[in-house]
Amino acid sequence: MRSVVGIVCLVFVLGGLAFGQGSSCPKISIEGPTSFPSPNEDTFFRANVEGTIIGKVSFKWTVSGAEIVDGQETLTLKVRWPKGLSGNVIATFEVTGLPDSCVSILSNAIPFVIDTKPELIEEFSTLSLALERRRLDSVAARFRESSDLTIYILRYFKNGGRRREFDRIGKYLRQKGLSNKDFVVQPVEFSHVDSIKIFLVSIGGEPPQP
Repeated sequence: MRSVVGIVCLVFVLGGLAFGQGSSCPKISIEGPTSFPSPNEDTFFRANVEGTIIGKVSFKWTVSGAEIVDGQETLTLKVRWPKGLSGNVIATFEVTGLPDSCVSILSNAIPFVIDTKPELIEEFSTLSLALERRRLDSVAARFRESSDLTIYILRYFKNGGRRREFDRIGKYLRQKGLSNKDFVVQPVEFSHVDSIKIFLVSIGGEPPQP
């Protein structure tokens, strides 16, 4: 659901020489996440070491701005993306045991800013109970794809509030395994039409306005 403002991938050399290496030097590169992660979501950095390696070498990762989950001393590092709405994640990969003239350390830096506006995912007028539940099932499935979202449901009532119908939405979502902290159902009374709008909002994001 996120639009990302200003995400760039910067790869830079921290050790050795970037050119003029001997034939015994392997080529090192780093690949960042293939898609932009959600806050607190696990994702991967991958290192490639191409060419002939003479002697025994070892691998080491360091990361700033995110948490290492798994993969230290391997070519594939699993990290947990930060919960913040903006920041800078830097993954550094080091090959120890190479000749001094070889590039031995590379970093991949990813600054990011997340758009926190609510995303409208469903909008419909009054439906039969079966169709309404089908829409809510779809919303619950979408919610489970990420751990950093809140569901906001605006229930518009044409002729004042109908509390019984309003309560059944929350009750059904709880039956689908969601807790009260996962969603907000807000009644909007005296609307020009009976309808429902459903939004997904990132943690710390802006709630929708009626």
